Amino acid sequence: LEEDEGAPSFSPNPPNSSMVEPHEFLFTDDNSLEEGTTYYYRISSCSQVPLTDNTSSKYKPDSSNIAFSAAGEADRRMPVAQPSPACSLFSEVISATTLPSAPDLLGVSADSRSRITLRWNDNSSREDGFEIWQSVNGGEFEKQDGEDDGVLRNAGEGEVTSSISGLSSDTSYAYKVRAFRDLDGGEKVFSEFSSPQGAKTHFVVRTSTAGDGSGAVLADSSDGSSGLSCGGGCEFPNETSVTLTADSSDDSEFTGWLDCLPQFTISGNQCKNITQNAGTITANFGLID
Repeated sequence: LEEDEGAPSFSPNPPNSSMVEPHEFLFTDDNSLEEGTTYYYRISSCSQVPLTDNTSSKYKPDSSNIAFSAAGEADRRMPVAQPSPACSLFSEVISATTLPSAPDLLGVSADSRSRITLRWNDNSSREDGFEIWQSVNGGEFEKQDGEDDGVLRNAGEGEVTSSISGLSSDTSYAYKVRAFRDLDGGEKVFSEFSSPQGAKTHFVVRTSTAGDGSGAVLADSSDGSSGLSCGGGCEFPNETSVTLTADSSDDSEFTGWLDCLPQFTISGNQCKNITQNAGTITANFGLID
């Protein structure tokens, strides 16, 4: 059996001897193989010769007739010896590519109403890129179809950061990542996926005023923001609670809320416990007689 790394120049000739029984070779946990590397194999069937020990009638293969090499880089490949006369010609060449090492997903965080950032550790030294797969609100994972079709190339070594934009607000997303190595003919080999992690994009609160009076609506949040004017929309991180306060002008009075949803709390001139997208919440003001 012979092993070689890099494109070989073998003359494929399969064994053809009725005197040799077929065998199956299985390689497991071979630490001499490098990740993301294509290896080529061919096999030669060798005749058996008697043992020199006269007390035994057992036979063994002549080890000098078995050609095997674990080669290094292409320009350092060991020369391939031809089979001895006691061995058949070599079989056809077969090849297999070892998988890249899987990345470790370190974190997924929402940056805004429409963007999430992923961080992972590149554990492979021979990958050509990464695929990013996405799940929306607990659905099936699909290859992320955003920028560059969910493929990140030339990421470098160590910790990798990638941001995904164009997402929907107040929506749960989960991600997993895998490394790949390009093969000839456009084929790829993939690592195992990282463990998935998720985040929820920020929710948006919009306000307006109505009626013949005048006033303003200000927003305070549990994350420390206060006095925000949200007529154009304010965004808040997931698990943040928002309180809107209607502040009337001197010649006006607050007369009620429109679209302060049932899951929120109305307390006087406040619409409280807002924790999700809510459309536009309107404060009505009337003139004082």
